Amino acid sequence: MGGMLILWCIAQLGSAAIFDEQHESRVPHSFIPNGMVWPYVHTYSDTWIRVNTNANGKLFTSNFLGTNVPLFSPWDKLKDEVLPLLYAAGITLWRWPGGSIGNAWCATVTGEQWDSCFKQFSVFRKWDDGYPTAIDSTHLSHFIEACASYNCRPMVQINAGIRDLDEPHDSRVPHSFVPNGMAWPHVHTSSITWVNVNTNANGKMFTSNFLGTNIPLYSPWDKLKDEVLPLLYAAGIKLWRWPGGSIGNAWCATFAGEQWDSCFNQFAAFRNDGYPTAKDSTHLSHFIEACASYNCRPMVQINAGIALKYGSSACATYTIKLIQSFYDAGIELKYLEFGNELYGKWSVPWGQIYYSGRDYGKAYSEVRRRVKNHFNGRTLYFGLVVNTDGPNGCGGNHICNWVDDILQKTSAGREADWLIMHRYFSDWGDAAVLDQTILGSGAHGLDQVTSILTNHWNKRLGSHSRIPLIGLTEYSVIFMRSAACGAAQQYISFLWQVKFIGESVSRGSSYGALNQYSAFAAYKDCDHTWGSGLKRA
Repeated sequence: MGGMLILWCIAQLGSAAIFDEQHESRVPHSFIPNGMVWPYVHTYSDTWIRVNTNANGKLFTSNFLGTNVPLFSPWDKLKDEVLPLLYAAGITLWRWPGGSIGNAWCATVTGEQWDSCFKQFSVFRKWDDGYPTAIDSTHLSHFIEACASYNCRPMVQINAGIRDLDEPHDSRVPHSFVPNGMAWPHVHTSSITWVNVNTNANGKMFTSNFLGTNIPLYSPWDKLKDEVLPLLYAAGIKLWRWPGGSIGNAWCATFAGEQWDSCFNQFAAFRNDGYPTAKDSTHLSHFIEACASYNCRPMVQINAGIALKYGSSACATYTIKLIQSFYDAGIELKYLEFGNELYGKWSVPWGQIYYSGRDYGKAYSEVRRRVKNHFNGRTLYFGLVVNTDGPNGCGGNHICNWVDDILQKTSAGREADWLIMHRYFSDWGDAAVLDQTILGSGAHGLDQVTSILTNHWNKRLGSHSRIPLIGLTEYSVIFMRSAACGAAQQYISFLWQVKFIGESVSRGSSYGALNQYSAFAAYKDCDHTWGSGLKRA
């Protein structure tokens, strides 16, 4: 789809070396603070973390993370949907009544009518002050009930300040961590926490391409160059995907010395769909310039529609020229995506021509063969576009039997270097836009993707067939859920995605790497809707 954010998850069912870059990186495999097991994590080689237990750090109190439990929340909804999540997250510092309402409400004690306090303090009775609440709000009696049930540490708003927020507790973390000589923030608490490091434990594997980003063609180059790339560099994000989303099926790159849109002279079928971009967009020459400047690891989408519309020979010739452009700039291009969501009838060139998984699979094999033969001895990995539609079925606006036709009627399933999957949680039906459905699914949803594709390969190619590595090159947990816009929503989404991936890897599922970031998110994206009419970031 739009490719505003990209998450890269690699299934460890094939050769993990495809997506690993050799580097010095090793973290201790197991951390056990106060007996609670953290996820096991390691990479393939060596990173050293030096612990300086003598350094002076900054103080954190034991009440480091808390939450509002607002009076204006409907009690039944908060009780059933929110409090169990707070309990599971270990958040026990609760603030009531929560915000400006603390200056406009007076609590009603046990046995009194819910708003009887206003008889004594009538100045607050006015609707705009004390009455955004109702009889079913989270009143004092509810808050006390919840706090007693979940053993909360209450913080109650009255007209006075609260000063001392630390309580005696066992809490000490090492004061300073220095990975490869780069100083981390000094952190300690006021008493004792134990961190046990088990360096002999077997960990789960992450590739070095753990975090990456789209560099979308449709981004204004000057804005991206000045405002985004320095942030990517500072964050150490080096895996960059271009042109970034559905535009990968609608654009053909223009090479050095050519007019910015001259490619359409040869491949006119894409002229009408390839113009969300403009002369000042981030074209191939810009991407190569940026990649060379910041030493990126490029992942490039090939316009596979060229093969479907104009033939595999034309597409291979175009792809060879594309790859050579990177080599000429001294950039080692390894990762190629053969199209973007071509199983979807929204993708160009569907409608101009009609094709199937068989047509796509044959084009994949032929273009891959021609390009690899031309660059004999160079390392190139071609991604094959797949989805999780069941055999003999299709979902919504999808081309029917996409994966089944690829596996049964072509050799692409056996030849694929890796598989391209896109996953938005809204794919799972209307219920998926509810918080409890999205967050409750967690890492299990990621396991589902691997399980479905493994079953496809085993059923069609035999139980001992090799399932290629799986890359989720577009993925969002709360793509349509939050009322926040742009970067704010994507940041929230990223935090949950880290949690889901960490859970999936730590318990031994097949995922090995994470890649999520938005290189360009404009506030105006909140002006239009998608799907169930909810705001999109």
